[in-house]
Amino acid sequence: MTLSKNSQGQLVKKLQQKLSELGYNVGPIDGVFGPRTESVVLKFQTDRGLDIDGVVGPQTWEELFKEPVPEKPGLESPPSQVRCFEVYGDFRIAGWTEQNLIRCDLSEFQEELKHVYYDWMTENDKAFVHANWFGFLCHKLVVPKFKEAFKNIVDRKLSNQIKTFGGCFCPRQIRGGNSWSTHSWAIAIDVNPKWNRFGQKNFEMSEGLAKCFEDVGFVWGGRWTGCPDAMHFQYATIR
Repeated sequence: MTLSKNSQGQLVKKLQQKLSELGYNVGPIDGVFGPRTESVVLKFQTDRGLDIDGVVGPQTWEELFKEPVPEKPGLESPPSQVRCFEVYGDFRIAGWTEQNLIRCDLSEFQEELKHVYYDWMTENDKAFVHANWFGFLCHKLVVPKFKEAFKNIVDRKLSNQIKTFGGCFCPRQIRGGNSWSTHSWAIAIDVNPKWNRFGQKNFEMSEGLAKCFEDVGFVWGGRWTGCPDAMHFQYATIR
């Protein structure tokens, strides 16, 4: 794993804290690898006779911490929504999209899911079909979880229950609130929105389809009391 300009998260905070302890002025220890952190890394590499590239890879990390660079982090369980900025990064920062959004490749399930179309378009506008790949874009940390959920759907022979795809990545605030929607981090998807509108209590999402996501750790909006959101599945808990 490497850290470089536009990286974010706890490892960047650890890096900034260590550089600060060594007397380098990194500015705010905010977990964001910006221009100032990059310039300090370059200075540290120069001082220690390392390769000078501004990137914290195995050589620079071991010089700093006297330990191997950590492996790429994974997510075994969903974080709380209040930790989304910490875990998934700040989508408002330039470069976040390029660094964090990758393909969730569903090619192995293409035959079973090729009928799914975009909710806001026509049945001819297939949601997962692209020029040379099949799937959708989401946050890199939740790709394995989405793939597990869709595998559940296919294995349990429920793929015909998915009619439309309402999207994944959409930076916006939650409806009627001032906090950020989990779609802002591309860690949530909407399924069959036309039949499962926000606030609709007689929704049509089946328990079986919902369990395909819940069994992997996703939170289903259909279980929210007061104002359910049955189309919605997110990899973050409410609290």
